[in-house]
Parts: sequence; C-alpha cells; structure tokens
Amino acid sequence: MSNTNGNPEHKHPHGKAHVPESGAIYFIKVNDQIYKSEAPLLKVSDILALAGANPETHDLLQTFSDGEKKLLPNDEIVNLANLGIEQFHIEKRLVEVFFKDHPYKVHMGDTEVKDLKKLFGVPLAHHLSVLVHNELKPLDDNGTIFIRGGEKFISYPCDGSAG
Repeated sequence: MSNTNGNPEHKHPHGKAHVPESGAIYFIKVNDQIYKSEAPLLKVSDILALAGANPETHDLLQTFSDGEKKLLPNDEIVNLANLGIEQFHIEKRLVEVFFKDHPYKVHMGDTEVKDLKKLFGVPLAHHLSVLVHNELKPLDDNGTIFIRGGEKFISYPCDGSAG
C-alpha cells in the first residue's frame, strides 16, 4: 500500500498507519539501550544485529504502549515511523533438549555443563554425555556445549554404568 507521495504505508499492529519520512532519524530502545536508524523500515534480524545479538540464537520481542508484548519473526519488517520510540527486548531463543527422554527448555547457544547437570538433577559425581550421531560424547564438567535444540543427554556414575 502507498500513500499519495508514493512512500510505502505500513500498518501498526494496533491499527495506526504511519508513512516513513525521508531524512528522519528513528530511535529504537532495545534492552534499555537507545539505537538510531536512518532507515524507517528494518527487518527484525537487522534490529538484532544492530544491538549486537545473533539472529540465529536470539529472539526479539516488541513491547507496545498498552503493555502488550509480541514475539517478532526474524523476517518481519518493523515500521519505525510509528509514533514514539519503538521498544524491544532481546532474549536467547528457547529450544528443547532431552534428558532420559524427558524434554527440557533451555536457551540456545553456549551453555555450561554444570548448569545442565543442575537442571537435569545429575549428581556432581556422575558424568553427563550427549548423543551425537549415535555416539555418546562425554562432557567436561568445567566446559560448555553449544545448544542448538534436539540434543539428547544421559548421565552415568563414574564407574561407567549408564543411568
């Protein structure tokens, strides 16, 4: 949809439409940090990158003046010409992993093994391993693992019997 001067017109999710102005500076508030943009229309993935977050591992939520929050897909275009400063919050994307066939929600990205052991209720004296291509790979208690989602974990006592 275009207005009379040929600029694209975008609908605000709450029904208001605003036309981007050429030469304007737009302000975006992400996690309480203010960013500027000369572009009135930005993809969600561009806003994440502007704020230093990886669009592959993070989600962007928009907070509206009425308090409503909306999870925005990475390919959605946000119209910064809407009235007020656009307010957003970045969160690491939640994915599902499995421990002994039970699902757990964890944040995508680097995760400390000790935090997984705590989440799964694995005793500190037990080993934690991840199944990769039908092979068990032991994890270092002091290390990290990059969580993508879908990983399967098991634990076993230090004597080697699976548990």
